[in-house]
Amino acid sequence: MVTESHQPDIDIAVTDDTFLGETLSILQPRKGYRAGIDAVLLASTVAAYAEQEINVLDLGAGVGVVGLAIAARLPRARVVLLEKQSRLVALAQRNVDRNALADRVSVESRDIVNDGSQGVPAITFDHAVANPPFYDPSAVRVPPDDIKAKAHVMPADALENWFRLMAHALKPGGNMTVIHRVEALPELLQHAVGRFGALEIQPVQAFAGQAGNRIMLRGTKGSRKPLRILPSLIIHDEDRSYRPEIERVLRSPTGLDIFGR
Repeated sequence: MVTESHQPDIDIAVTDDTFLGETLSILQPRKGYRAGIDAVLLASTVAAYAEQEINVLDLGAGVGVVGLAIAARLPRARVVLLEKQSRLVALAQRNVDRNALADRVSVESRDIVNDGSQGVPAITFDHAVANPPFYDPSAVRVPPDDIKAKAHVMPADALENWFRLMAHALKPGGNMTVIHRVEALPELLQHAVGRFGALEIQPVQAFAGQAGNRIMLRGTKGSRKPLRILPSLIIHDEDRSYRPEIERVLRSPTGLDIFGR
């Protein structure tokens, strides 16, 4: 469900959207960067930890959908949201409060590329999830909307800072998961190898038989297990409806446990 909303202390037009069925109510910009299925799929990768107390770090949190979806699914999870853009930080904090999750979810303003690991506690988190900007500004037309531009565009060499921060923050045996474009896989592996083992590549396809345009990469800090490629995650059936397992992820707090752990 999507409804228009006017928030007196936020200087941009927003919509009030629901995620996980009616579980989460999320304010996000009406124009520009908007969270969708990528965010919910990324959140679902942490579902295997439902019975444990865990600490989760959400890098590039935007308005907080990924981290809030994790907290909504996992009642024993504590989540830290890191976001650079001040207006998205404000919206993320509003979303934490309006979903009554302030006791377990906090929001921090952070420029991951320039701030590095300063102020982020080391060896603290069990899982780190990241949805970095997808595009190099030298290779695409930068969107005119400032929020969308900053959420979608980042110099290619800056991605290493995200992996360095995740390796710094995670406990030994902790897991990181990144969602990105398929074309970015060589660069993702370049930054992951040496920091993470047991790497798993999860292709994401809209329909069976079509080339995928997204991948999720998962790795474990300190592991020496080899890389493996998982079967593709198919989003839609031929009639364009969501496949049952995807429908469950999108409409309810039940996780898919995509990586089978």
